[in-house]
Amino acid sequence: MLGGNGVHRVLSNQIASLKWWRISLWAFAAIAVISIVGGIYLHRLGTSADQSPHPLNQETLDPPVASTRYLPTEIQLALASLCNGCDFADSNGLWSSTDVITDETLPRRRVTKTQMQGDNWVIEYEYGGIATFRHTAVFSGTATPRLVEGSSCIPEPERPCKW
Repeated sequence: MLGGNGVHRVLSNQIASLKWWRISLWAFAAIAVISIVGGIYLHRLGTSADQSPHPLNQETLDPPVASTRYLPTEIQLALASLCNGCDFADSNGLWSSTDVITDETLPRRRVTKTQMQGDNWVIEYEYGGIATFRHTAVFSGTATPRLVEGSSCIPEPERPCKW
């Protein structure tokens, strides 16, 4: 039989383990809530800038680093002809970079660089879908621009290319 001290010790140990169990449960719940809220915040932070429609008017954003509107008309037409007349977002513009969360009004491509190198125009852009692809199109700076060496993919019969 347990005496007064023995009962007190058993009860103390049970109360201590019960407190530890409660503390562990609350700590686990707090970590889970922080992880979920943090994940939602980071997801929204990562998608709001360049994937989801944003409440800001496009004109209130900083000027783009790269934009097709700064290219000569012939180069703009040649670039659009690669993807059958598709649209390109500016480097800081809203675009749909995925198939999962999509807004049909947003372009699927975003220009990241436009630069004149010698007689050629170098245009780098991203293309959204199941994954984000990056392409480089180098056009000759002539009256009838064509893709030249340095492009990430030059369409040829033996090498299919999806711009």
